[in-house]
Amino acid sequence: MRFATKTILSLVVLALFLVVPHRSQAAVLTADTVWKGNISLTEDILVPAGVTLTITPGTVIRASIAESSKTDPEYLSPLVELTVRGALRAEGSPQAQIVFTSAGEGKASSWAGILIDGGTASLRACRIESAETAVHLIAGSVELNDTTLAGNRYGLVLQGKETAIRGAGNLFTDNDYGLVTFKGAPAGTGIAKISDNRKKNSLAIPRSQYRPESEPFRIGEQPVSRRYGDEVLNGETVWRERVVVNGLVRVPEGSRLVILPGTVVEF
Repeated sequence: MRFATKTILSLVVLALFLVVPHRSQAAVLTADTVWKGNISLTEDILVPAGVTLTITPGTVIRASIAESSKTDPEYLSPLVELTVRGALRAEGSPQAQIVFTSAGEGKASSWAGILIDGGTASLRACRIESAETAVHLIAGSVELNDTTLAGNRYGLVLQGKETAIRGAGNLFTDNDYGLVTFKGAPAGTGIAKISDNRKKNSLAIPRSQYRPESEPFRIGEQPVSRRYGDEVLNGETVWRERVVVNGLVRVPEGSRLVILPGTVVEF
């Protein structure tokens, strides 16, 4: 009788495990990981260097809408994001697409998207939607095949001349912007059909800095008081005179950035 009871309880627990979506908390993956079935992405996930995240065909990843504007120094957006500094392998099939979507109403910018920050990603037969940026290649490389980026604010963003993108058979549609390239990134236009995006299909931002035709004063005469690359401003920081920003500068929750009158900030 005890054996039968234990067997029934084990079956009930197994059934609940299969039915209830797995939840991913804010975490740094410490070993090679496989996602399959229904994945609930409730907090940020970081795939560090040396670790591979594999997503099996037919998997559906639903990202929650962030409840606050927090910015952890390990992450690049206050929205829920999947950051890759190691390797991401999401290779579906025409019969079993891998879907990245929002757990909410499905509006654009519901979650941050997939950010490749020095790692590699291989995406095949995927659909990525409802993100701020479906795929943001900051550094590293991406292979994109037979994948649809739709219903996002930005489809694909390529940043920096050290990035590499290849692939074919993709579709970028129904985003605000289909493809955005800047800072000398590769064009990326040959890898996809880019059409019917709401504001612009392709947008290239040149490396040269913007200057208005008539300036209120000569910017070049002000001394550069501080230069920033990719940095997190913890505590209280004061900017004065002329500040040059050449990277991602983050002000995390609980910190404060004060910009004094007359300061010039160049990006």
